Amino acid sequence: MFMSQYIDQINQAIYSQSNITSMPDYQKMTKEKFLSVVELMGKISVSKERLDQLSDASLAIWDILLHEIEFSQIFTREMNKSGIQMNEDEGNEKSEVNREIQEILNLKSYQDNPEKYVRSHLDQIIPLILYAWSIANKPQFPKDTQIVALLLVIHSHDKGLLEQVRTGEGKTLIVGLIAAFLALCGHAVDIVSSNRDLAIEGEQKCRSFFQLLKLESGHICSENDEVNHQSYRSDLNTSQGNIVYGEVGTFQRDILEEEFNSKKIFGKRYENRNKSLIVDEVDNMCLDKARHVLYLSHEIESLKWLETLFINIWAAVLRTEMSNSDDISEHIKDISQGYLDRI
Repeated sequence: MFMSQYIDQINQAIYSQSNITSMPDYQKMTKEKFLSVVELMGKISVSKERLDQLSDASLAIWDILLHEIEFSQIFTREMNKSGIQMNEDEGNEKSEVNREIQEILNLKSYQDNPEKYVRSHLDQIIPLILYAWSIANKPQFPKDTQIVALLLVIHSHDKGLLEQVRTGEGKTLIVGLIAAFLALCGHAVDIVSSNRDLAIEGEQKCRSFFQLLKLESGHICSENDEVNHQSYRSDLNTSQGNIVYGEVGTFQRDILEEEFNSKKIFGKRYENRNKSLIVDEVDNMCLDKARHVLYLSHEIESLKWLETLFINIWAAVLRTEMSNSDDISEHIKDISQGYLDRI
């Protein structure tokens, strides 16, 4: 009864003449799909506030909603067939994921060679990763485009891969799925973002997902360098790798500090693990910022002996009165000669 009160309101909103004529065909939804959405929503708990929001949604949003509901039902059914009970209680769902992943991490075959185990059990690992995301980010479930992006990375084993997705298709989710898979393979995963805010936001959005899979994650965008460096220093006693987000300049700085200033920033992170690099908005780094150069600022110890000399030169310059700009070179010669005579 509660649902039926909104059917006419929603139907009128999404099928108004202005909506239909201004929208491309691929974004339009048939009456059958609309009725399917209403039927499916009648089987789940929906608040009045949510229905008020949906009544103003575009056809594209409703089409995505239908896809996610249908896909979620198919996924639940297949998981149940596999013996994994999809409990509606969120706490139990998280416990189930934790139990599943811990059983895998405890296997000797996984500990001996994480990558070999993961790639030989893709039918077990991929559904677990997708399920973990859906639990950590309810009610969001990875869409077809995002799943295909993950599968392409898995297929391109030992090769570089360039992927292009449209704006709004969920790059944050795609990057998170790929990072989780590579970390479960035992890799040290670095994710390069185009700016500091995106790196922080990406890590925060995926943190609960990584934690469900017992993966360590962090970012190197803090004002405190020591806090940043701790993100690199994961527990090397675990078979799974860890995930670090950062901006390209921050990674550059840390590499230069380690290699040229002999600072121990990375610890043994890259010595004992395979390395994987994920670059978000690669065109920004390789084209827009291709000519950017990073310089490390540092103190030159010997300059302290010249400090008094510089102060005296500056004081002499300030004491000199110049009425004609043409006399500047003569004054410079006089000041220079004066100090040379004192040495």
